[in-house]
Amino acid sequence: MITSLFSQPADDISYAVQAHRRAVLTRKNFERSVNLPWSLFLYPARHIMRRREKQTLDALIRAQPKSNIDAEEKLLYLIAALTAQAANVDRSQIGTAIATLNAHKSVLYPLISK
Repeated sequence: MITSLFSQPADDISYAVQAHRRAVLTRKNFERSVNLPWSLFLYPARHIMRRREKQTLDALIRAQPKSNIDAEEKLLYLIAALTAQAANVDRSQIGTAIATLNAHKSVLYPLISK
């Protein structure tokens, strides 16, 4: 599989955050070219970009943070992405993200309660 050649370990939070950020920016750049005459030819590429964005978000949600710093980075990025509506997340994915962050609850609670 091609994606396995370029993928990083599933638990690397910083890589997952950067990969999702790149996927969102790439999709947005493709969507800006909708009004151009050749946009019909870009439709398959936009579909691939949306799929890649969903895959990178799923990988980020499933990633287990190794340290408290990774857990903070994951939590803050997911909150920012949801707030900015850069990510389309359903309830089961939110439950999965919470389950992966439960081990770091004592460190993350003060961060959320501010």
